[in-house]
Amino acid sequence: MDDFFRKLDEQEYFEKFVTDFFASVPDEMATILECCPDIDKERVAYAHGEYVQNVQKFSVILHSADPDHYKRAGSLLHALYQSKVIDSVGFVAPLDDIESGLGPVHIHNGDVADDELDFARFYQEYANEMLAFILAFRCCSAYETTRKEYDFDYLRTVCVYMKKNANLSVESFFMLFKSLFY
Repeated sequence: MDDFFRKLDEQEYFEKFVTDFFASVPDEMATILECCPDIDKERVAYAHGEYVQNVQKFSVILHSADPDHYKRAGSLLHALYQSKVIDSVGFVAPLDDIESGLGPVHIHNGDVADDELDFARFYQEYANEMLAFILAFRCCSAYETTRKEYDFDYLRTVCVYMKKNANLSVESFFMLFKSLFY
């Protein structure tokens, strides 16, 4: 196992890594749709504790001294899914105002494509689930020799599933990554 997942065991590294990732706005939104996610530092700290506990659970229950990257990615996703580190996502102007042309003077309806507005609405509603999945997927991918991808439809399905199901297990997320990379 590479050192990356072991670094996540360290609280300071975990908190900075997760906070930096969740604070970055997805590339799919044009700079015209500037937004700022409100990240709760206490929830990030809580996520670290959950992550460490999830990894330890795999170690004890499966007698695995060093859980593989699928289990660790599942542990990360589960911890972030449980903690919901983003309190809210604020845009420069309400998305409905931008769409109707009532946004700030420098933003005109014609400047923002419909798919950008749709993505922004999705991001606003599912930011926690989306970023948690993307981060855990990227972490898991770093250990793979072949590149795997998913489309937006898959991402949307996973996000809606996570948001509508409050009691998903860490094992279910492990299986998600195991199946994605096989």
